[in-house]
Amino acid sequence: MLQYTKNKIIMMALAALLLITGCSQQIATDQGTPIEPLVPVPGAEEESVFPLGQFVVKSSDVQITDLSVTKDGSMAVVATAAKVVYLLGKDGKPLWENQQATVPLQAHIAEDGKFVAIGTEGGNFLLLNSDQTEIAAHQFNAPVTHLDVSIDGELILVGLDEEEGRNNLVVLDKKGEIVWQQQVGEIIEAKIAGANKHVIVNWLEDGTSYLAAFSAAGEKLWELKQHSLLSLDKSGKIIISAKGKEINRYDQDAQKIWDVDVSGEINRVYVADNGGYLAAIMTDPNTQRQTMLYLDTDGNKLWEMPLPVDASVLVSADGKRIFVSSWGQYQDDVTQIFIYNEWGQEVNRLEVSGRLQKMAFAAQSDTIVIALNEGNIYFLNANTQNDFTNHESEKQQLVDYYQPVAFEREQEETYLTLFFYDKNAENLIPVTRRIKKSQSLLRDCVQELIRGPAQESQLLRTIPKDAHIVVSAKDGVAQLDLPAALDEMSGSTFIQGVVESLILTVSSVPTVEKIKFTVEGENKQTFGQEGVMIGESFPVQPLGREKGETLLFVPVRSGDKYYLLPISVDYLPLKEQALAEEIIRTVLLHYKQNFGHLLLLQKVTFEKDTIYLDLHSSFNKTLLDTAAAAARAAVLRDALTLSLAENLPYSTVVITVDGQEPKSGEHYLPWVLTVKKPYYINIER
Repeated sequence: MLQYTKNKIIMMALAALLLITGCSQQIATDQGTPIEPLVPVPGAEEESVFPLGQFVVKSSDVQITDLSVTKDGSMAVVATAAKVVYLLGKDGKPLWENQQATVPLQAHIAEDGKFVAIGTEGGNFLLLNSDQTEIAAHQFNAPVTHLDVSIDGELILVGLDEEEGRNNLVVLDKKGEIVWQQQVGEIIEAKIAGANKHVIVNWLEDGTSYLAAFSAAGEKLWELKQHSLLSLDKSGKIIISAKGKEINRYDQDAQKIWDVDVSGEINRVYVADNGGYLAAIMTDPNTQRQTMLYLDTDGNKLWEMPLPVDASVLVSADGKRIFVSSWGQYQDDVTQIFIYNEWGQEVNRLEVSGRLQKMAFAAQSDTIVIALNEGNIYFLNANTQNDFTNHESEKQQLVDYYQPVAFEREQEETYLTLFFYDKNAENLIPVTRRIKKSQSLLRDCVQELIRGPAQESQLLRTIPKDAHIVVSAKDGVAQLDLPAALDEMSGSTFIQGVVESLILTVSSVPTVEKIKFTVEGENKQTFGQEGVMIGESFPVQPLGREKGETLLFVPVRSGDKYYLLPISVDYLPLKEQALAEEIIRTVLLHYKQNFGHLLLLQKVTFEKDTIYLDLHSSFNKTLLDTAAAAARAAVLRDALTLSLAENLPYSTVVITVDGQEPKSGEHYLPWVLTVKKPYYINIER
């Protein structure tokens, strides 16, 4: 049987605030075609949640290639794959647009907004005043893949992708004249920092990573091997790099100040401009889930937290605001943005429709600028306070924590059983998702699994949101063709989760008898870098149970949400009384493991088609007058009733305490439950 328990992985809490897009008006610009910024609906109430500014790129190709904002948030420059660069005001209205011959890959605006630098795929470098008059220009023979400008605008650093594995580092003056250049390997990061305008560059060459510093005149000052993921403060006096699973801090002369060992693979490091804080993003090699570690300037750990799937991170100039965004965590096509302070406390949450491509932050005005895949640009107040406390209110109901078992469904709906991870990836939890009438139950199951869990479920997806799995069926065999991108990924828990969640989900389709995997249309013996065996067909396992196994339902929790988890147990042949007692003890044990309450069984009796289950009086102490307590009682009731009804010839279960009806309140469900088939567990809200 498939193993449900996994290594611990990470998740993040959910988000809540929905941004509303309003009507638009057309504005003509000095150059190029008209563009339509989004503006608030006239007459909208002051309390409505509108961005400070909105803009939409009017083009069939709305990929945002780069984004930069001034320190005060008054202007932002946006580069697009439509070969247009826009300069926007803080209200989202365009100040100008600049048409390029090729796609602009880099766009940078000075902190004070006095100039804009652009680098294109065709090798064009352009330096403009804020009024769009040209300061300098230079035509290179390779794409501009890196661009940075000194604070005073006197020096411009350009990285050119001249050939595979070889880049050219070029430093220009403000007139566009080349001051010096140096050929290096593949540039990872390059910056100009400090009053002395030292150029710090990190590159990869012949499998070895290098970190080096050059003077403003091009003299190499020092070089370190096996260092990558460069980040530094604005002064250039604090240089952070990674070496294996080690974070290193150096001074401007490459003297090591300290190093810190971490447990995961380091993917990125960030240093606040003022040098006070730094962040490191790490990946668990087994689960492929990411964690963010936050340190002070002396390398002391301040906090660590899990990140949502495919998270993007932005650290403010003073390090006192950390922005974490994710589009891939849940099923809806929304980007969630979580804002934390330097102590790791959540201070705000935002949610916008669409997939975030770029974001930038203006600390002086607490303005965050985000660019989405539909071409929408938002200027948002990052400091807007919202009440997202977890304290129970009068409006909370039992179903905010747990969805009780149901025995009926709407005639116009199809019910699918999908398996997602709990927040720790210890269990694959079945959820019932309702969709409109289905043309292909098999195809819908796989598509909905890829869409991911619902927001507020506190469950984690098992398959990346944009994965493409081809589904077909013949003679009872479900054929699942996996993409090569998944096959190339690593992480034992991650790869196993992909395969197992698909098997369990597809097993819920009545017409499927076996499940077969291929990769890009080819039969393979193993899947993923960890080599999960997929060479043979898999038998179906409805709710994870193989033929002949005993099915039980036990209560579990994922965050503050409660679920029924099906498990298979191998009991020795037991008679009716002994079997019922053993089933009840198993369910009560899982209840204690998840909720901390030790509940004792006093006796079990049988009468006609009913089982009477009497618990010790200590059970009443857990029955508080809250929706959460009622939800815990409900998930226990359902777990006991379904487990007994699945394995004994009784359909009704009555729960008592010392022979009396348990204490209850306004939120509580009846203590008598009769099972009818089919039944539906963990229904999504």
